[in-house]
Amino acid sequence: MGYSLPLLPPDQSCGVSNIAWMAKKNCCRLGCILQSALPKRGKLVMQLVRRESQGHTFENVGAAFLDKQRNEGKSPATLSKTEYHLKLANKDFGRKPISEITSPMVLRCLRKVEAKGNYETAHRLRARIGSIFRYVVATRAQRAKVGEKKIASEYDSELQVFLNFVLSQYVSEGVGELDSSKLPELLELRYKGVNDATEHLGNVRDIRKAFVGFQRHLY
Repeated sequence: MGYSLPLLPPDQSCGVSNIAWMAKKNCCRLGCILQSALPKRGKLVMQLVRRESQGHTFENVGAAFLDKQRNEGKSPATLSKTEYHLKLANKDFGRKPISEITSPMVLRCLRKVEAKGNYETAHRLRARIGSIFRYVVATRAQRAKVGEKKIASEYDSELQVFLNFVLSQYVSEGVGELDSSKLPELLELRYKGVNDATEHLGNVRDIRKAFVGFQRHLY
């Protein structure tokens, strides 16, 4: 989320409600405050999260999945098939961050294989791509379990509720949910307003400190 553009008042003729406009204004205001409150160490953590998100491409995740299969002692035939399927998928979206890959992208990839009459290959490729995405979610879930334990031991009950909500978003949506730019949206999503968020969680600096601090247990 960016905060440099001015917020224009709602145009009632276009059907934009005052409520929606005020919510957006509050979210952006909170974002500006939170960014200014981010300490130097917190900024370094956020930089690591952004680099992780950018490097979390399908190609990189696929390579990790293949390594996992090797470590599990999968047969040479299975490893060869995985490599082949990954090669097909990487041609279309290997360099895309995993969170940006959509169903239409996958479908286009499969259609190319089917166009050559390789229907069985397309079917197996679809299953393999699904395995990669399940592997991503499983990996996040494992990290989240570690995070939950640390949250329970280091934060008060109100912050625990919010940080566990952040973890659930991370597991379902990806590492981008941990970026500092997402914090205002997460607070709005969980508490429906800036005032409610600060009422439950305390001052802005404490919210930011908790949001950045618990992430050191994930990476």
